[in-house]
Amino acid sequence: MLSLLGKVKKPFVSVIINDTEQGVLVQFTGASLDKVKNAYPNTIFEIVLNASSYQLPVNALNLAPQTKHVIVGMTKIAGQVKEQLDQSANNAGLRPISQAVDFKVSVTSDEATVEVDEFGGTYMIRTIVFDGNRSGEYMTAILYDPATRALSFVPAVIATRSDGKTAMSIKTPHNSIYTLVESGRRTFSDIQSHWAKTNIELLTSKLIVSGVSTAQFAPDIAITRAEFTALLVRALGLKLEPKERNLPFNDIAQNDWYAPVVEAGVQVGLVRGVSVGTFAPNVPITREQMAVIFNNALVYLGYPQLNVNDASVALGKYRDRTDISAWAQSAVAQSIAAGIIHGMTDDTIAPSQPATRAQAVVMLQRFLQYVEFID
Repeated sequence: MLSLLGKVKKPFVSVIINDTEQGVLVQFTGASLDKVKNAYPNTIFEIVLNASSYQLPVNALNLAPQTKHVIVGMTKIAGQVKEQLDQSANNAGLRPISQAVDFKVSVTSDEATVEVDEFGGTYMIRTIVFDGNRSGEYMTAILYDPATRALSFVPAVIATRSDGKTAMSIKTPHNSIYTLVESGRRTFSDIQSHWAKTNIELLTSKLIVSGVSTAQFAPDIAITRAEFTALLVRALGLKLEPKERNLPFNDIAQNDWYAPVVEAGVQVGLVRGVSVGTFAPNVPITREQMAVIFNNALVYLGYPQLNVNDASVALGKYRDRTDISAWAQSAVAQSIAAGIIHGMTDDTIAPSQPATRAQAVVMLQRFLQYVEFID
């Protein structure tokens, strides 16, 4: 295999399984994967089943010397778990439109078999096939937690699989049960003539944003630091841990609704406090603070940073660029260059102005499309 991998520009190995079984396990020896990783670290192994697939980048594996096998499993969910998933989707106004698949990776040694649930922030790609005639606008990939029966958004875009089938390409840094749902258009009475109506409806349908009530979105009120952190953590598909937290902030209590999302944001470097020991969760977030968090997300996802000249060009047309705080200059430039943040006018960026809920939704949609997490 090593000699063949050396002859291609992009080392990619597909293991195609034409089978109608409910589940499939594909086993690799730890020694063979270690050899491939050392020689060609960008190699991706793809396991393709009839209606699902899983991509395993070898550089995401941290194999111990005693590793005997790495096992990739894909199992179609059936029985009681499937019934509970369908009921949870129905209660949330969602309609499942694909099979639900449990994706797993396990590592074996002489002592034990251990399931690998996290991959150090590497977004693994798995696909689920759907009817190619559907529109992606109100179609969403979701993670299902059988313990809590909760459904949550995960990044996904429509793609053509290596075998030509149309599928949702799901990108997440952890394994679990995934399926595809359709939500239909979701709206609010106070956005019917609002400039951000379409954006709000789209991200609401994808379970990323929600209203202040079932009928009201309140698009023009300021969004707080905690609320914006929650939006971005949800949009990145990060997992929230149900445990006691040791957050370094005196103004966040264990039982605050935003404690788990702030913890998740801090762990991957998305957010930090406004000062030592202070997060200011209920303070409106400014446009330059949002730019910094967006830029932190781009760094987390591995996007390169602008050089000094490109940053200067990005800020050049804004006459209030000198009002941007020194700690936010490069982040604001990065967000402008990526098309995530636009000026308040053609020549003003208004860095210290609080952002509204509608503005946050529009910027978040641009971010998600820039990183190809939604269509």
